[in-house]
Amino acid sequence: MLHRHRHSDSLSPDSLAIITRDSATWPELDAEGRERLIDLTRRFLGHTDFESAGGAVLDDTMRVTIALHASRLVLAHGIDAYRNVHSIIVYPSSMIHRGERGVAPGSPVCNATPTPILGEAMLHGPVVLAWDAVARDIRHPERGRNVVYHEFAHTLDMLTGATDGMPPVGGRPAELRWEAMMNTTLTSLRAAEFEDPVLGSYAETNAAECFAVATEVFFTTPQRLATAHPDLYEALTGFYRPQQSRR
Repeated sequence: MLHRHRHSDSLSPDSLAIITRDSATWPELDAEGRERLIDLTRRFLGHTDFESAGGAVLDDTMRVTIALHASRLVLAHGIDAYRNVHSIIVYPSSMIHRGERGVAPGSPVCNATPTPILGEAMLHGPVVLAWDAVARDIRHPERGRNVVYHEFAHTLDMLTGATDGMPPVGGRPAELRWEAMMNTTLTSLRAAEFEDPVLGSYAETNAAECFAVATEVFFTTPQRLATAHPDLYEALTGFYRPQQSRR
């Protein structure tokens, strides 16, 4: 059973405290960036339904934490980038998925047995998150993993109408450069003898997952990505523009 909650447009002092103590998104921003992030978080909460499932009990910490990390990705793009995200379903822990799973049309990840998943983003549908994974990733940003960044990267990818690892990058020349960069990255990952120590094996699945995994690393351990995959890091810097805010 789903239980729906909509946050108000204003942020309580407790909500602001959650934002300012978050070690993964706050310290590297200047005053303008922090003000922008607070505003985006407030607006995200105001237009997004949060639904609890599987026995999860939603509270302000959960809602604000998810909204804050989702908003970090669109600091330069604005909240309209999430115009297709209307609801977030929060489970207490990993969900069991049966059958096919995969966000890239035509190339699902097929599983013969039930598979636990930590999150899922659906084209024109909700974003699903496991709270224990969200909390664990935030406690340990050094691991380079963040399920909120991962799933909301997929929603940005979906803005073009396809889940293909290419978010709206602006014009055909930019798209061709992005496609070439992504193809080179995937070829390198798949040709390596061992699993990539920065992106891991899941990034090899397809371009959509490579973009989502790379987004996690970009916002959690950016120097590792810059060192191991400079072209991918440069492309993500150009897209996310992490130090630039847009009014």
